Amino acid sequence: IEQGKETLAKIEVKNHDNGSLCPKAHFHNRITVEQVLKAPIVAWPLGLFDCCGNSDGAACAIVTTAAKARDFRSDSVYLKGFGIATDSMLPHFRPGFSWTSFDSLVKSSHKAYEMAGIKNPREELDVAEVHDCFSITELLIYEDFGFSPRGSAREDVDAGFFTREGGLPVNIDGGLKCFGHPIGASGLRMTYEVYKQLQGKADLPERQSKNPRLGLAHTFGGPPQISAVAILGSEKGYPGNRQNRLMQRQIDSAHIHSSAPASGRFLRPGPNFETRGVFGPNSGAPQKAEPGPEPSSCPLQFSACPK
Repeated sequence: IEQGKETLAKIEVKNHDNGSLCPKAHFHNRITVEQVLKAPIVAWPLGLFDCCGNSDGAACAIVTTAAKARDFRSDSVYLKGFGIATDSMLPHFRPGFSWTSFDSLVKSSHKAYEMAGIKNPREELDVAEVHDCFSITELLIYEDFGFSPRGSAREDVDAGFFTREGGLPVNIDGGLKCFGHPIGASGLRMTYEVYKQLQGKADLPERQSKNPRLGLAHTFGGPPQISAVAILGSEKGYPGNRQNRLMQRQIDSAHIHSSAPASGRFLRPGPNFETRGVFGPNSGAPQKAEPGPEPSSCPLQFSACPK
């Protein structure tokens, strides 16, 4: 138990260290592992520093086609893939639920990786913003998203793999814990952080990750749990291997409709594209999606305010 609490404490030390450099973060205080371990308990074993603070805030995005993106700015960021998944029941009613993994996290990330042509997120992603409402949630996400092999997240935390200088910087702005959690705005706010990192325009040089090309943004809620993942890239197009070229053709057949039905299923992929557990409760079996007309361009360009 004590070893696990120390691992969680190291996550919060990382996030506070990152947030202390972010001008817009709610908190700017660096903390130590000892402070985290001695903090008042909120819900055992989670203490004060393991829980994010709610904040007021808002976020806005402008999305256009890749063909038009360069008409607006020269440093466009492109949407490479996305996935949304919901659990069909409260987690504690699910037989065999262990509280160490959530199906919606696994399925939403896998769908986004599939669409973006990502095979090894640990190696291919350059930066990630994940929904760290609690320190334990960030730890579970490391494994559910494939950042760490199952059972190995603690070793990665100990090695500093997710710090600014590590192999995959996570929550480089301090995350929900230190930047703050304005609830409905958090997902897009964290996407904006990835957007600025991919542009190479973080507000302070010491916050800028080195030459990022691909980033992940995430939001999570419930219960029942719902998870949404977006993969963004600084370059138009995809890596050149065969699998990614096939994925590019599948994405190019997608069409975004403004009149989305209430279920949220607004993506109409081509006839050979399958969806599982995306834009609605997980049904288990793959479903053939309804084909749509050819778009003018895909992927999408992402832009956010303020510049």
